[in-house]
Amino acid sequence: MAVTLDSPRELTLPSGFNPQGALLVADGPTTYLVNNASSGDSTRCMVIRATAEGARAYSYSVNNGATACTAFGTHPEGFLLRVEDPTAMEEIDGHTVFVEFDGTERWRVPDRRLVDAEGAPGGPGEFRGEYFGAIAPLLYSPAIDRVLGSSIGTVTIGQDVRYLGQHHLLNPNTGNITRNGFTLGSSGVGIPVGGVVRSGGDFLIVQDTLGLDGTVFHTWDGRSNVARYEPLAGEWEGKTLRRIAYLPGTTYLMWIEGVPEVTDDIPAFIAATNDDAATLWEANFETTYRFRNGDFVFLGPPLDLQVSPDWAIITYRWENDYYLRLIDENGGTPGIARLTSTTPLEPLGILATSEGVRLVTANQERIIEYSLEFEDVPDWDPNAILEDVGIDDAVDAVLDEAGCGCGAGGSGNLFLAIGFAVFSFVGRSRARRRR
Repeated sequence: MAVTLDSPRELTLPSGFNPQGALLVADGPTTYLVNNASSGDSTRCMVIRATAEGARAYSYSVNNGATACTAFGTHPEGFLLRVEDPTAMEEIDGHTVFVEFDGTERWRVPDRRLVDAEGAPGGPGEFRGEYFGAIAPLLYSPAIDRVLGSSIGTVTIGQDVRYLGQHHLLNPNTGNITRNGFTLGSSGVGIPVGGVVRSGGDFLIVQDTLGLDGTVFHTWDGRSNVARYEPLAGEWEGKTLRRIAYLPGTTYLMWIEGVPEVTDDIPAFIAATNDDAATLWEANFETTYRFRNGDFVFLGPPLDLQVSPDWAIITYRWENDYYLRLIDENGGTPGIARLTSTTPLEPLGILATSEGVRLVTANQERIIEYSLEFEDVPDWDPNAILEDVGIDDAVDAVLDEAGCGCGAGGSGNLFLAIGFAVFSFVGRSRARRRR
Protein backbone atom coordinates (compact mmCIF):
# COMPACT_ATOMS: atom_id res chain seq x y z
CA MET A 1 0.00 0.00 0.00
CA ALA A 2 1.56 3.28 -1.12
CA VAL A 3 0.87 6.50 0.76
CA THR A 4 1.23 10.08 -0.40
CA LEU A 5 1.65 12.91 2.11
CA ASP A 6 0.50 16.33 0.94
CA SER A 7 -0.96 19.69 2.06
CA PRO A 8 1.44 19.99 5.02
CA ARG A 9 0.70 22.53 7.73
CA GLU A 10 3.49 23.56 10.11
CA LEU A 11 2.78 24.94 13.58
CA THR A 12 5.05 26.17 16.36
CA LEU A 13 4.52 24.65 19.80
CA PRO A 14 4.19 26.84 22.91
CA SER A 15 6.84 26.56 25.58
CA GLY A 16 6.15 23.80 28.09
CA PHE A 17 3.81 21.74 25.89
CA ASN A 18 4.92 18.13 25.43
CA PRO A 19 3.37 16.62 22.29
CA GLN A 20 4.43 13.10 23.27
CA GLY A 21 1.47 11.45 24.95
CA ALA A 22 -0.91 14.26 23.98
CA LEU A 23 -4.48 13.39 23.12
CA LEU A 24 -5.19 13.90 19.40
CA VAL A 25 -8.79 14.72 18.49
CA ALA A 26 -10.31 15.56 15.11
CA ASP A 27 -13.50 17.59 14.82
CA GLY A 28 -14.01 17.69 11.08
CA PRO A 29 -11.04 19.58 9.61
CA THR A 30 -10.02 20.93 13.05
CA THR A 31 -7.20 19.24 14.95
CA TYR A 32 -6.88 19.36 18.74
CA LEU A 33 -3.92 18.35 20.88
CA VAL A 34 -4.52 18.16 24.62
CA ASN A 35 -1.99 17.56 27.38
CA ASN A 36 -0.92 18.77 30.79
CA ALA A 37 1.90 21.32 30.81
CA SER A 38 4.42 21.70 33.65
CA SER A 39 3.90 19.85 36.94
CA GLY A 40 3.06 20.29 40.60
CA ASP A 41 1.57 23.67 41.49
CA SER A 42 2.35 24.91 37.97
CA THR A 43 0.31 22.22 36.18
CA ARG A 44 -1.99 23.59 33.49
CA CYS A 45 -4.43 21.89 31.15
CA MET A 46 -3.32 22.98 27.69
CA VAL A 47 -5.38 22.72 24.51
CA ILE A 48 -3.97 23.42 21.06
CA ARG A 49 -6.51 24.04 18.28
CA ALA A 50 -5.49 24.14 14.62
CA THR A 51 -7.82 25.13 11.77
CA ALA A 52 -7.36 26.08 8.14
CA GLU A 53 -7.40 29.76 9.17
CA GLY A 54 -4.71 29.49 11.83
CA ALA A 55 -3.98 28.15 15.27
CA ARG A 56 -3.98 29.07 18.92
CA ALA A 57 -3.23 27.48 22.27
CA TYR A 58 -5.17 27.75 25.51
CA SER A 59 -3.67 27.23 28.96
CA TYR A 60 -6.49 26.61 31.41
CA SER A 61 -6.42 26.84 35.19
CA VAL A 62 -8.97 27.23 37.97
CA ASN A 63 -8.25 30.24 40.19
CA ASN A 64 -4.67 30.28 38.90
CA GLY A 65 -4.02 26.98 40.67
CA ALA A 66 -2.74 23.60 39.55
CA THR A 67 -5.18 22.22 36.97
CA ALA A 68 -4.88 18.92 35.07
CA CYS A 69 -6.99 17.62 32.18
CA THR A 70 -8.97 14.46 32.83
CA ALA A 71 -11.32 14.55 29.81
CA PHE A 72 -11.88 16.58 26.65
CA GLY A 73 -14.87 17.05 24.35
CA THR A 74 -15.76 19.08 21.27
CA HIS A 75 -18.63 21.50 20.65
CA PRO A 76 -19.50 23.67 17.62
CA GLU A 77 -18.93 26.88 19.62
CA GLY A 78 -15.93 25.88 21.73
CA PHE A 79 -14.54 22.91 23.61
CA LEU A 80 -15.27 21.06 26.85
CA LEU A 81 -12.95 20.06 29.68
CA ARG A 82 -13.05 17.92 32.79
CA VAL A 83 -10.25 19.14 35.03
CA GLU A 84 -9.01 18.64 38.58
CA ASP A 85 -6.23 19.78 40.89
CA PRO A 86 -3.48 17.11 40.75
CA THR A 87 -2.00 18.37 44.03
CA ALA A 88 -5.22 18.08 46.04
CA MET A 89 -5.63 15.18 48.45
CA GLU A 90 -9.07 13.71 49.13
CA GLU A 91 -10.84 16.87 48.03
CA ILE A 92 -13.79 17.47 45.72
CA ASP A 93 -11.67 19.33 43.21
CA GLY A 94 -13.09 18.41 39.78
CA HIS A 95 -14.80 20.82 37.37
CA THR A 96 -16.64 20.67 34.05
CA VAL A 97 -15.78 23.63 31.83
CA PHE A 98 -16.97 25.18 28.56
CA VAL A 99 -14.35 27.36 26.82
CA GLU A 100 -15.36 29.34 23.74
CA PHE A 101 -13.01 29.59 20.78
CA ASP A 102 -12.00 33.14 21.68
CA GLY A 103 -10.80 31.88 25.08
CA THR A 104 -13.82 33.05 27.09
CA GLU A 105 -14.94 30.69 29.81
CA ARG A 106 -18.68 30.35 29.15
CA TRP A 107 -19.25 28.43 32.38
CA ARG A 108 -17.53 26.26 34.95
CA VAL A 109 -19.45 23.76 37.10
CA PRO A 110 -17.54 22.57 40.20
CA ASP A 111 -18.05 18.93 41.13
CA ARG A 112 -19.05 20.20 44.56
CA ARG A 113 -22.38 21.13 42.95
CA LEU A 114 -22.80 17.53 41.80
CA VAL A 115 -22.14 16.21 45.29
CA ASP A 116 -24.49 18.77 46.88
CA ALA A 117 -27.26 18.45 44.27
CA GLU A 118 -30.77 17.80 45.53
CA GLY A 119 -32.22 14.32 45.18
CA ALA A 120 -35.78 15.50 45.81
CA PRO A 121 -38.48 15.15 43.13
CA GLY A 122 -37.84 17.70 40.42
CA GLY A 123 -34.14 17.89 41.22
CA PRO A 124 -31.34 16.59 38.99
CA GLY A 125 -30.60 13.63 41.27
CA GLU A 126 -28.10 12.78 43.98
CA PHE A 127 -24.45 11.93 43.57
CA ARG A 128 -23.88 8.22 44.15
CA GLY A 129 -21.40 7.24 46.85
CA GLU A 130 -18.39 9.17 48.12
CA TYR A 131 -16.76 11.43 45.55
CA PHE A 132 -13.57 9.98 44.03
CA GLY A 133 -12.86 12.06 40.95
CA ALA A 134 -13.54 13.21 37.39
CA ILE A 135 -13.09 10.89 34.42
CA ALA A 136 -13.87 10.50 30.70
CA PRO A 137 -15.98 10.34 28.62
CA LEU A 138 -17.01 13.95 28.08
CA LEU A 139 -19.46 14.18 25.18
CA TYR A 140 -21.83 16.63 23.50
CA SER A 141 -25.02 15.47 21.76
CA PRO A 142 -26.38 18.07 19.31
CA ALA A 143 -29.68 16.19 18.98
CA ILE A 144 -30.59 16.59 22.65
CA ASP A 145 -28.34 19.66 23.17
CA ARG A 146 -26.72 18.31 26.31
CA VAL A 147 -23.18 17.84 27.61
CA LEU A 148 -22.48 14.51 29.31
CA GLY A 149 -19.77 14.48 31.98
CA SER A 150 -18.55 11.54 34.01
CA SER A 151 -17.41 11.00 37.59
CA ILE A 152 -16.56 8.18 39.98
CA GLY A 153 -18.00 7.61 43.43
CA THR A 154 -17.09 4.87 45.89
CA VAL A 155 -19.06 2.75 48.32
CA THR A 156 -17.61 0.38 50.91
CA ILE A 157 -19.27 -2.99 51.43
CA GLY A 158 -17.54 -4.87 54.20
CA GLN A 159 -13.87 -4.84 53.27
CA ASP A 160 -14.55 -4.17 49.60
CA VAL A 161 -14.51 -0.77 47.92
CA ARG A 162 -16.78 -0.55 44.89
CA TYR A 163 -16.42 2.11 42.22
CA LEU A 164 -19.57 3.69 40.78
CA GLY A 165 -19.21 5.29 37.38
CA GLN A 166 -21.90 7.94 36.98
CA HIS A 167 -22.88 10.68 34.61
CA HIS A 168 -24.29 14.20 34.72
CA LEU A 169 -25.94 16.25 31.99
CA LEU A 170 -25.44 19.99 31.59
CA ASN A 171 -27.12 22.66 29.49
CA PRO A 172 -24.36 23.79 27.09
CA ASN A 173 -25.58 27.40 27.12
CA THR A 174 -25.86 27.91 30.87
CA GLY A 175 -24.05 25.03 32.56
CA ASN A 176 -27.19 24.19 34.54
CA ILE A 177 -27.26 20.60 35.83
CA THR A 178 -30.23 18.78 34.32
CA ARG A 179 -29.30 15.23 35.40
CA ASN A 180 -26.92 13.98 38.07
CA GLY A 181 -25.69 10.73 39.56
CA PHE A 182 -27.00 8.63 36.68
CA THR A 183 -25.61 5.10 36.72
CA LEU A 184 -25.87 2.35 34.12
CA GLY A 185 -26.70 -1.27 34.82
CA SER A 186 -28.44 -2.85 37.79
CA SER A 187 -25.69 -2.06 40.30
CA GLY A 188 -23.91 0.87 38.68
CA VAL A 189 -20.56 -0.68 39.60
CA GLY A 190 -17.80 -0.03 37.09
CA ILE A 191 -15.44 2.50 35.57
CA PRO A 192 -16.38 4.28 32.32
CA VAL A 193 -13.76 3.44 29.70
CA GLY A 194 -15.22 5.03 26.58
CA GLY A 195 -18.24 6.47 24.87
CA VAL A 196 -19.57 7.91 21.63
CA VAL A 197 -22.58 9.91 20.48
CA ARG A 198 -24.63 7.98 17.93
CA SER A 199 -26.51 9.33 14.90
CA GLY A 200 -29.82 9.53 16.75
CA GLY A 201 -28.28 11.62 19.51
CA ASP A 202 -28.11 8.98 22.23
CA PHE A 203 -24.94 8.05 24.09
CA LEU A 204 -23.23 4.66 23.83
CA ILE A 205 -21.15 4.23 26.98
CA VAL A 206 -18.70 1.44 27.83
CA GLN A 207 -17.92 0.36 31.40
CA ASP A 208 -15.37 -2.01 32.87
CA THR A 209 -17.16 -3.66 35.80
CA LEU A 210 -13.84 -4.62 37.41
CA GLY A 211 -14.36 -8.36 37.38
CA LEU A 212 -18.10 -8.47 38.05
CA ASP A 213 -19.61 -8.61 34.55
CA GLY A 214 -16.63 -7.85 32.33
CA THR A 215 -17.02 -5.06 29.77
CA VAL A 216 -20.60 -3.84 29.40
CA PHE A 217 -22.20 -1.45 26.92
CA HIS A 218 -25.31 0.70 27.43
CA THR A 219 -27.18 3.24 25.34
CA TRP A 220 -28.83 6.20 27.06
CA ASP A 221 -31.01 8.87 25.47
CA GLY A 222 -30.35 11.41 28.25
CA ARG A 223 -33.78 10.83 29.74
CA SER A 224 -35.01 7.55 31.19
CA ASN A 225 -34.39 5.16 28.32
CA VAL A 226 -31.40 2.90 29.00
CA ALA A 227 -30.72 -0.32 27.11
CA ARG A 228 -27.97 -2.92 27.04
CA TYR A 229 -26.00 -2.86 23.82
CA GLU A 230 -24.53 -6.31 23.32
CA PRO A 231 -21.98 -6.56 20.52
CA LEU A 232 -20.66 -10.07 19.88
CA ALA A 233 -23.80 -11.36 21.62
CA GLY A 234 -22.47 -9.99 24.90
CA GLU A 235 -19.50 -12.38 24.96
CA TRP A 236 -16.85 -10.08 26.44
CA GLU A 237 -15.24 -12.30 29.04
CA GLY A 238 -11.47 -12.15 28.66
CA LYS A 239 -11.63 -9.22 26.25
CA THR A 240 -10.07 -5.84 27.02
CA LEU A 241 -11.48 -2.97 24.96
CA ARG A 242 -8.78 -0.71 23.58
CA ARG A 243 -10.82 1.63 21.39
CA ILE A 244 -14.39 2.50 20.42
CA ALA A 245 -15.09 4.62 17.33
CA TYR A 246 -18.26 5.55 15.48
CA LEU A 247 -19.43 6.47 12.01
CA PRO A 248 -23.14 7.00 11.26
CA GLY A 249 -24.81 3.64 11.73
CA THR A 250 -21.64 1.70 12.57
CA THR A 251 -19.72 1.19 15.82
CA TYR A 252 -16.12 -0.03 15.62
CA LEU A 253 -14.57 -1.88 18.56
CA MET A 254 -10.92 -2.86 18.93
CA TRP A 255 -9.87 -5.19 21.74
CA ILE A 256 -7.20 -7.64 22.83
CA GLU A 257 -7.82 -11.03 24.38
CA GLY A 258 -6.38 -12.70 27.46
CA VAL A 259 -2.98 -11.91 28.94
CA PRO A 260 -0.35 -12.49 26.26
CA GLU A 261 2.68 -14.52 27.31
CA VAL A 262 4.82 -12.35 25.04
CA THR A 263 3.84 -8.74 25.64
CA ASP A 264 4.96 -7.62 22.18
CA ASP A 265 2.93 -10.29 20.37
CA ILE A 266 -0.58 -8.91 20.94
CA PRO A 267 -3.04 -9.45 18.08
CA ALA A 268 -5.74 -6.86 17.48
CA PHE A 269 -9.38 -7.92 17.26
CA ILE A 270 -11.89 -5.63 15.58
CA ALA A 271 -15.63 -5.83 15.05
CA ALA A 272 -17.96 -3.48 13.20
CA THR A 273 -21.54 -3.53 14.49
CA ASN A 274 -24.72 -1.71 13.52
CA ASP A 275 -26.92 0.35 15.83
CA ASP A 276 -28.74 -2.82 16.91
CA ALA A 277 -25.42 -4.46 17.89
CA ALA A 278 -25.55 -6.95 15.01
CA THR A 279 -22.08 -7.83 13.72
CA LEU A 280 -21.30 -6.48 10.25
CA TRP A 281 -17.84 -8.03 10.21
CA GLU A 282 -15.29 -9.32 12.69
CA ALA A 283 -11.59 -10.00 12.16
CA ASN A 284 -8.35 -10.51 14.02
CA PHE A 285 -5.01 -9.12 12.90
CA GLU A 286 -1.74 -10.74 13.92
CA THR A 287 1.32 -8.71 14.84
CA THR A 288 3.19 -10.10 11.82
CA TYR A 289 2.12 -8.95 8.36
CA ARG A 290 3.00 -11.07 5.33
CA PHE A 291 3.36 -9.36 1.97
CA ARG A 292 2.25 -10.76 -1.36
CA ASN A 293 5.83 -11.59 -2.30
CA GLY A 294 6.26 -13.73 0.83
CA ASP A 295 8.24 -11.23 2.90
CA PHE A 296 6.92 -10.29 6.31
CA VAL A 297 7.34 -7.56 8.91
CA PHE A 298 6.70 -7.49 12.66
CA LEU A 299 4.36 -4.64 13.64
CA GLY A 300 4.17 -4.96 17.42
CA PRO A 301 1.05 -4.45 19.55
CA PRO A 302 -1.81 -2.23 18.27
CA LEU A 303 -1.79 1.39 19.39
CA ASP A 304 -4.98 2.95 18.09
CA LEU A 305 -7.93 2.55 15.75
CA GLN A 306 -9.18 5.38 13.53
CA VAL A 307 -12.11 5.15 11.12
CA SER A 308 -13.07 7.08 7.99
CA PRO A 309 -15.73 6.37 5.35
CA ASP A 310 -13.09 4.55 3.29
CA TRP A 311 -10.90 2.83 5.87
CA ALA A 312 -10.55 1.57 9.39
CA ILE A 313 -6.88 2.02 10.29
CA ILE A 314 -4.84 0.36 13.04
CA THR A 315 -1.62 2.14 14.01
CA TYR A 316 1.52 0.40 15.25
CA ARG A 317 4.93 1.51 16.42
CA TRP A 318 7.75 -1.01 16.56
CA GLU A 319 11.30 0.08 17.32
CA ASN A 320 11.85 3.01 14.94
CA ASP A 321 9.04 2.17 12.54
CA TYR A 322 5.48 3.55 12.45
CA TYR A 323 2.92 1.47 10.54
CA LEU A 324 -0.66 1.84 9.35
CA ARG A 325 -2.77 -1.25 8.64
CA LEU A 326 -5.67 -0.40 6.35
CA ILE A 327 -8.93 -2.34 6.68
CA ASP A 328 -11.69 -2.15 4.09
CA GLU A 329 -15.48 -2.11 4.54
CA ASN A 330 -15.57 -5.92 4.76
CA GLY A 331 -12.79 -6.31 7.32
CA GLY A 332 -10.15 -7.23 4.76
CA THR A 333 -6.61 -5.84 4.70
CA PRO A 334 -5.45 -4.62 1.29
CA GLY A 335 -2.08 -3.63 2.74
CA ILE A 336 -0.02 -1.70 5.24
CA ALA A 337 1.95 1.54 4.97
CA ARG A 338 5.15 2.37 6.78
CA LEU A 339 5.71 6.00 7.74
CA THR A 340 9.33 5.91 8.76
CA SER A 341 11.95 8.49 7.77
CA THR A 342 9.34 9.95 5.43
CA THR A 343 8.83 13.13 7.44
CA PRO A 344 11.31 15.40 9.22
CA LEU A 345 9.45 14.93 12.53
CA GLU A 346 8.32 11.86 14.48
CA PRO A 347 4.76 10.61 13.86
CA LEU A 348 2.42 11.23 16.81
CA GLY A 349 -0.66 9.59 15.34
CA ILE A 350 -3.30 9.77 12.67
CA LEU A 351 -6.78 11.28 12.65
CA ALA A 352 -9.53 9.91 10.41
CA THR A 353 -12.70 11.89 9.67
CA SER A 354 -15.29 12.22 6.93
CA GLU A 355 -12.85 14.66 5.26
CA GLY A 356 -10.09 12.05 5.05
CA VAL A 357 -7.03 10.88 6.98
CA ARG A 358 -4.38 13.14 8.51
CA LEU A 359 -0.95 12.38 9.96
CA VAL A 360 0.31 14.48 12.88
CA THR A 361 4.08 14.63 13.41
CA ALA A 362 6.01 16.59 16.03
CA ASN A 363 9.14 17.31 17.97
CA GLN A 364 9.44 19.48 21.08
CA GLU A 365 9.30 22.70 19.07
CA ARG A 366 6.86 22.25 16.22
CA ILE A 367 4.16 20.15 14.60
CA ILE A 368 3.67 19.29 10.93
CA GLU A 369 0.34 17.82 9.84
CA TYR A 370 -0.22 16.08 6.48
CA SER A 371 -3.18 14.80 4.50
CA LEU A 372 -2.77 11.14 3.51
CA GLU A 373 -3.79 9.47 0.27
CA PHE A 374 -3.52 5.70 -0.17
CA GLU A 375 -3.03 3.65 -3.32
CA ASP A 376 -2.90 -0.12 -3.62
CA VAL A 377 0.41 -1.16 -5.19
CA PRO A 378 0.53 -4.78 -6.47
CA ASP A 379 3.51 -6.83 -5.32
CA TRP A 380 4.68 -3.96 -3.15
CA ASP A 381 8.26 -4.37 -1.93
CA PRO A 382 8.48 -3.49 1.79
CA ASN A 383 12.14 -2.59 1.34
CA ALA A 384 11.28 0.06 -1.24
CA ILE A 385 8.52 1.84 0.66
CA LEU A 386 10.26 5.20 0.68
CA GLU A 387 9.98 5.34 -3.10
CA ASP A 388 6.19 5.23 -2.75
CA VAL A 389 5.96 8.31 -0.53
CA GLY A 390 5.73 11.85 -1.81
CA ILE A 391 5.91 14.98 0.37
CA ASP A 392 5.15 18.52 -0.74
CA ASP A 393 7.00 21.46 0.75
CA ALA A 394 5.71 22.49 4.16
CA VAL A 395 3.65 25.67 4.51
CA ASP A 396 3.71 27.70 7.71
CA ALA A 397 0.34 28.29 9.36
CA VAL A 398 -0.73 31.73 10.52
CA LEU A 399 -0.61 31.73 14.31
CA ASP A 400 -3.08 33.64 16.45
CA GLU A 401 -1.32 36.22 18.61
CA ALA A 402 -4.24 37.43 20.70
CA GLY A 403 -4.34 37.17 24.49
CA CYS A 404 -6.87 35.23 26.50
CA GLY A 405 -7.97 34.46 30.03
CA CYS A 406 -9.42 30.99 30.10
CA GLY A 407 -9.71 30.19 33.80
CA ALA A 408 -11.98 31.56 36.47
CA GLY A 409 -10.48 34.01 38.93
CA GLY A 410 -7.09 34.51 37.29
CA SER A 411 -6.65 31.85 34.68
CA GLY A 412 -3.72 31.01 32.44
CA ASN A 413 -2.56 32.99 29.44
CA LEU A 414 -3.11 32.29 25.77
CA PHE A 415 0.14 31.08 24.24
CA LEU A 416 1.22 31.69 20.68
CA ALA A 417 0.73 28.50 18.72
CA ILE A 418 -1.62 25.91 17.78
CA GLY A 419 -6.05 21.56 19.38
CA PHE A 420 -14.17 11.86 21.43
CA ALA A 421 -14.21 11.84 22.73
CA VAL A 422 -12.83 9.37 24.73
CA PHE A 423 -9.85 10.85 26.77
CA SER A 424 -8.58 10.63 30.32
CA PHE A 425 -5.45 11.25 32.33
CA VAL A 426 -7.17 9.57 35.25
CA GLY A 427 -4.60 6.80 35.59
CA ARG A 428 -1.84 9.36 35.98
CA SER A 429 -3.59 11.92 38.16
CA ARG A 430 -5.36 9.44 40.41
CA ALA A 431 -2.10 7.62 41.05
CA ARG A 432 -0.56 10.84 42.33
CA ARG A 433 -3.50 11.66 44.51
CA ARG A 434 -4.85 8.53 46.08
CA ARG A 435 -2.60 5.55 45.50
